[in-house]
Amino acid sequence: MEIWSPWETSVHARERLGANVGGIPVENDPIPAPEPPIEAPEPPFRGSWIGPLTCVRVVRRSRPDMSALPHVWEAVGAFLDCSPSCSLTQAAAFGSMRLLRGISARSAAMAALDPFYKQAQFSGAMQHAAARGDLEMVRWLLTFQPGGLVTRAVEQAARNGQLQVLRWLKQHHDQVFWGANELRYAVEGNHGHVARWLQENTRPPTKLKAMNLAAANGNLELVQWLFEAAQLQRWMKQLQTGTLKW
Repeated sequence: MEIWSPWETSVHARERLGANVGGIPVENDPIPAPEPPIEAPEPPFRGSWIGPLTCVRVVRRSRPDMSALPHVWEAVGAFLDCSPSCSLTQAAAFGSMRLLRGISARSAAMAALDPFYKQAQFSGAMQHAAARGDLEMVRWLLTFQPGGLVTRAVEQAARNGQLQVLRWLKQHHDQVFWGANELRYAVEGNHGHVARWLQENTRPPTKLKAMNLAAANGNLELVQWLFEAAQLQRWMKQLQTGTLKW
Protein backbone atom coordinates (compact mmCIF):
# COMPACT_ATOMS: atom_id res chain seq x y z
CA MET A 1 0.00 0.00 0.00
CA GLU A 2 1.38 3.35 -1.04
CA ILE A 3 1.40 6.00 1.70
CA TRP A 4 1.51 9.69 0.77
CA SER A 5 2.56 12.56 2.97
CA PRO A 6 0.02 15.45 3.24
CA TRP A 7 1.75 17.59 0.61
CA GLU A 8 2.09 14.62 -1.74
CA THR A 9 -1.59 13.90 -1.21
CA SER A 10 -2.43 17.31 -2.70
CA VAL A 11 -0.44 16.58 -5.86
CA HIS A 12 -1.80 13.05 -6.31
CA ALA A 13 -5.35 14.18 -5.62
CA ARG A 14 -5.05 16.80 -8.36
CA GLU A 15 -3.63 14.30 -10.85
CA ARG A 16 -6.20 11.58 -10.15
CA LEU A 17 -9.33 13.57 -9.35
CA GLY A 18 -8.84 16.54 -11.67
CA ALA A 19 -9.59 20.21 -11.05
CA ASN A 20 -13.31 19.65 -10.38
CA VAL A 21 -14.55 16.76 -8.27
CA GLY A 22 -18.25 16.13 -7.92
CA GLY A 23 -19.02 19.71 -8.91
CA ILE A 24 -16.76 21.05 -6.17
CA PRO A 25 -14.21 23.50 -7.63
CA VAL A 26 -10.65 23.06 -6.41
CA GLU A 27 -8.49 26.14 -6.17
CA ASN A 28 -5.41 26.03 -8.35
CA ASP A 29 -3.82 29.23 -7.14
CA PRO A 30 -1.02 29.20 -4.57
CA ILE A 31 -1.47 30.81 -1.18
CA PRO A 32 -1.57 34.57 -1.83
CA ALA A 33 1.44 36.36 -0.39
CA PRO A 34 0.70 39.20 2.03
CA GLU A 35 0.99 42.77 0.88
CA PRO A 36 4.60 44.02 0.88
CA PRO A 37 6.58 45.13 2.79
CA ILE A 38 5.10 43.01 5.60
CA GLU A 39 7.23 39.96 6.19
CA ALA A 40 4.88 37.00 6.35
CA PRO A 41 5.73 33.50 7.50
CA GLU A 42 6.88 31.36 4.61
CA PRO A 43 4.02 29.13 3.38
CA PRO A 44 4.56 25.47 4.27
CA PHE A 45 3.80 24.35 0.70
CA ARG A 46 4.96 25.73 -2.63
CA GLY A 47 3.48 25.70 -6.10
CA SER A 48 -0.12 24.92 -7.05
CA TRP A 49 -1.72 22.85 -4.32
CA ILE A 50 -4.90 22.07 -2.46
CA GLY A 51 -4.73 21.81 1.30
CA PRO A 52 -4.76 18.42 3.03
CA LEU A 53 -8.02 19.17 4.84
CA THR A 54 -9.62 20.10 1.52
CA CYS A 55 -8.54 16.72 0.16
CA VAL A 56 -10.25 15.02 3.09
CA ARG A 57 -13.48 16.95 2.49
CA VAL A 58 -13.45 16.12 -1.22
CA VAL A 59 -12.97 12.41 -0.58
CA ARG A 60 -15.59 12.39 2.18
CA ARG A 61 -18.21 14.01 -0.05
CA SER A 62 -17.45 11.57 -2.85
CA ARG A 63 -17.88 8.56 -0.52
CA PRO A 64 -21.25 8.91 1.26
CA ASP A 65 -21.12 5.19 2.05
CA MET A 66 -18.41 5.97 4.61
CA SER A 67 -20.51 8.48 6.55
CA ALA A 68 -21.04 5.82 9.20
CA LEU A 69 -17.42 6.28 10.28
CA PRO A 70 -17.35 9.86 11.60
CA HIS A 71 -14.67 9.02 14.16
CA VAL A 72 -12.31 8.05 11.33
CA TRP A 73 -12.82 11.36 9.52
CA GLU A 74 -12.36 13.28 12.77
CA ALA A 75 -9.11 11.45 13.49
CA VAL A 76 -7.79 12.09 9.97
CA GLY A 77 -8.78 15.76 10.15
CA ALA A 78 -7.13 16.20 13.54
CA PHE A 79 -3.95 14.59 12.23
CA LEU A 80 -3.75 16.92 9.22
CA ASP A 81 -4.89 20.09 11.01
CA CYS A 82 -1.92 22.34 11.74
CA SER A 83 -3.99 25.22 13.19
CA PRO A 84 -3.10 24.45 16.85
CA SER A 85 0.47 25.56 16.12
CA CYS A 86 -0.60 28.62 14.10
CA SER A 87 -0.40 32.10 15.62
CA LEU A 88 -2.87 34.94 15.21
CA THR A 89 -0.44 36.82 12.97
CA GLN A 90 0.15 33.80 10.73
CA ALA A 91 -3.58 33.21 10.31
CA ALA A 92 -4.09 36.85 9.33
CA ALA A 93 -1.19 36.63 6.88
CA PHE A 94 -3.01 33.81 5.07
CA GLY A 95 -6.23 35.84 5.10
CA SER A 96 -8.19 33.01 6.70
CA MET A 97 -11.15 33.98 8.86
CA ARG A 98 -11.86 30.30 9.51
CA LEU A 99 -8.39 29.87 10.93
CA LEU A 100 -8.73 32.98 13.09
CA ARG A 101 -12.02 31.75 14.51
CA GLY A 102 -10.47 28.37 15.20
CA ILE A 103 -7.68 30.01 17.16
CA SER A 104 -10.12 32.16 19.14
CA ALA A 105 -12.12 29.04 20.00
CA ARG A 106 -9.16 28.00 22.11
CA SER A 107 -10.00 30.93 24.36
CA ALA A 108 -8.57 29.38 27.50
CA ALA A 109 -5.14 29.13 25.92
CA MET A 110 -5.38 32.65 24.49
CA ALA A 111 -6.45 34.11 27.85
CA ALA A 112 -3.34 32.65 29.46
CA LEU A 113 -1.02 34.44 27.03
CA ASP A 114 1.28 37.18 28.23
CA PRO A 115 -0.53 40.49 27.53
CA PHE A 116 2.49 41.93 25.73
CA TYR A 117 2.74 38.88 23.47
CA LYS A 118 -1.00 39.02 22.83
CA GLN A 119 -0.73 42.71 21.86
CA ALA A 120 2.18 41.89 19.54
CA GLN A 121 0.15 39.14 17.85
CA PHE A 122 -2.85 41.46 17.55
CA SER A 123 -0.69 44.23 16.08
CA GLY A 124 0.87 41.90 13.51
CA ALA A 125 -2.50 40.49 12.49
CA MET A 126 -3.95 44.00 12.14
CA GLN A 127 -1.11 44.98 9.82
CA HIS A 128 -1.88 42.13 7.43
CA ALA A 129 -5.62 42.80 7.48
CA ALA A 130 -5.20 46.56 7.00
CA ALA A 131 -2.70 46.14 4.16
CA ARG A 132 -5.22 44.01 2.25
CA GLY A 133 -8.13 46.31 3.07
CA ASP A 134 -9.86 43.40 4.81
CA LEU A 135 -12.45 45.25 6.90
CA GLU A 136 -14.14 42.04 8.00
CA MET A 137 -10.92 40.84 9.59
CA VAL A 138 -10.17 44.27 11.08
CA ARG A 139 -13.58 44.32 12.78
CA TRP A 140 -13.17 40.76 14.02
CA LEU A 141 -9.72 41.46 15.49
CA LEU A 142 -11.03 44.48 17.38
CA THR A 143 -13.88 42.36 18.73
CA PHE A 144 -11.35 39.76 19.81
CA GLN A 145 -9.08 42.41 21.38
CA PRO A 146 -11.34 45.42 22.11
CA GLY A 147 -8.64 47.50 23.81
CA GLY A 148 -5.88 46.62 21.36
CA LEU A 149 -3.52 49.43 20.42
CA VAL A 150 -3.41 49.98 16.65
CA THR A 151 -0.08 51.39 15.49
CA ARG A 152 1.57 50.22 12.29
CA ALA A 153 -1.68 48.92 10.83
CA VAL A 154 -2.65 52.46 9.78
CA GLU A 155 0.75 52.85 8.11
CA GLN A 156 0.18 49.68 6.09
CA ALA A 157 -3.32 50.80 5.13
CA ALA A 158 -1.96 54.16 3.93
CA ARG A 159 0.90 52.50 2.05
CA ASN A 160 -1.58 50.35 0.12
CA GLY A 161 -4.25 53.00 -0.40
CA GLN A 162 -6.84 51.35 1.86
CA LEU A 163 -8.78 54.48 2.77
CA GLN A 164 -11.86 52.55 3.91
CA VAL A 165 -9.80 50.95 6.69
CA LEU A 166 -8.44 54.31 7.86
CA ARG A 167 -11.91 55.87 7.91
CA TRP A 168 -13.40 52.96 9.81
CA LEU A 169 -10.65 52.99 12.44
CA LYS A 170 -10.99 56.75 12.86
CA GLN A 171 -14.72 56.43 13.49
CA HIS A 172 -14.87 53.26 15.57
CA HIS A 173 -11.66 52.79 17.54
CA ASP A 174 -10.04 55.17 20.01
CA GLN A 175 -6.79 53.29 20.56
CA VAL A 176 -5.11 54.28 17.28
CA PHE A 177 -1.74 56.01 17.06
CA TRP A 178 -1.95 58.55 14.24
CA GLY A 179 0.71 60.90 12.92
CA ALA A 180 3.77 58.72 12.38
CA ASN A 181 4.41 57.64 8.79
CA GLU A 182 0.92 57.33 7.29
CA LEU A 183 1.09 60.50 5.17
CA ARG A 184 4.61 59.76 3.95
CA TYR A 185 3.65 56.24 2.85
CA ALA A 186 0.48 57.50 1.14
CA VAL A 187 2.41 60.16 -0.80
CA GLU A 188 5.20 57.75 -1.73
CA GLY A 189 2.59 55.32 -3.04
CA ASN A 190 0.85 58.06 -5.05
CA HIS A 191 -2.38 57.53 -3.13
CA GLY A 192 -3.54 61.14 -3.38
CA HIS A 193 -7.02 60.49 -1.97
CA VAL A 194 -5.48 58.90 1.13
CA ALA A 195 -2.95 61.72 1.54
CA ARG A 196 -5.71 64.33 1.41
CA TRP A 197 -7.81 62.50 3.96
CA LEU A 198 -4.85 62.13 6.32
CA GLN A 199 -3.96 65.80 5.96
CA GLU A 200 -7.52 66.82 6.82
CA ASN A 201 -8.31 64.29 9.55
CA THR A 202 -5.03 63.61 11.37
CA ARG A 203 -1.99 65.56 12.51
CA PRO A 204 0.95 64.58 10.30
CA PRO A 205 4.45 65.45 11.57
CA THR A 206 5.25 69.10 10.93
CA LYS A 207 8.74 68.23 9.68
CA LEU A 208 7.40 65.90 6.99
CA LYS A 209 8.17 67.30 3.53
CA ALA A 210 5.11 65.77 1.89
CA MET A 211 5.19 68.27 -0.96
CA ASN A 212 8.76 67.29 -1.82
CA LEU A 213 7.81 63.61 -1.82
CA ALA A 214 4.87 64.26 -4.13
CA ALA A 215 7.07 66.29 -6.47
CA ALA A 216 9.65 63.51 -6.55
CA ASN A 217 6.87 61.16 -7.69
CA GLY A 218 5.77 63.62 -10.37
CA ASN A 219 2.32 64.00 -8.80
CA LEU A 220 1.54 67.60 -9.77
CA GLU A 221 -2.08 67.45 -8.63
CA LEU A 222 -1.08 66.38 -5.13
CA VAL A 223 1.71 69.00 -5.02
CA GLN A 224 -0.81 71.74 -5.82
CA TRP A 225 -3.28 70.46 -3.24
CA LEU A 226 -0.62 70.21 -0.52
CA PHE A 227 0.58 73.73 -1.34
CA GLU A 228 -2.93 75.14 -1.03
CA ALA A 229 -3.50 73.23 2.21
CA ALA A 230 -0.22 74.57 3.63
CA GLN A 231 -1.18 78.12 2.64
CA LEU A 232 -4.58 77.76 4.32
CA GLN A 233 -2.99 76.45 7.52
CA ARG A 234 -0.54 79.36 7.52
CA TRP A 235 -3.35 81.90 7.13
CA MET A 236 -5.41 80.29 9.88
CA LYS A 237 -2.43 80.40 12.22
CA GLN A 238 -1.84 84.07 11.42
CA LEU A 239 -5.50 84.86 12.07
CA GLN A 240 -5.28 83.21 15.47
CA THR A 241 -2.15 85.15 16.40
CA GLY A 242 -3.33 88.42 14.87
CA THR A 243 -0.34 88.72 12.52
CA LEU A 244 -2.20 88.37 9.20
CA LYS A 245 -1.53 91.31 6.86
CA TRP A 246 -3.93 92.20 4.04
